[in-house]
Amino acid sequence: MTEHRCYFGSLVSQRTDEKATRFFVFNAQAKDLKSWLGIRRIKDVQKGAQRVLRQARVNAVKKFMGASSINIIPNSILIAFDPNKANFTPLVQKISECIIQANSSL
Repeated sequence: MTEHRCYFGSLVSQRTDEKATRFFVFNAQAKDLKSWLGIRRIKDVQKGAQRVLRQARVNAVKKFMGASSINIIPNSILIAFDPNKANFTPLVQKISECIIQANSSL
């Protein structure tokens, strides 16, 4: 049986350029996240998302951010979802559904 979860969050545009990638930021308890995600450790995957901080990396990030107005740095915890495993519903749509449901129960 598939377990469903619902999180409140925001779609973030970190840069003003419309071509820049947007990302979703949400709040969840660590114990909840731990139940459904895995963490790549530096010792397990040398080329993974987690890296040892080096000055060369700091310089590369500075250069990357200065190179284009569409370049972004995502949130401090990046979670990649498998295809078709997560759905994102705009709040306006969700609020409308709640109003319709409330009105129909009157």
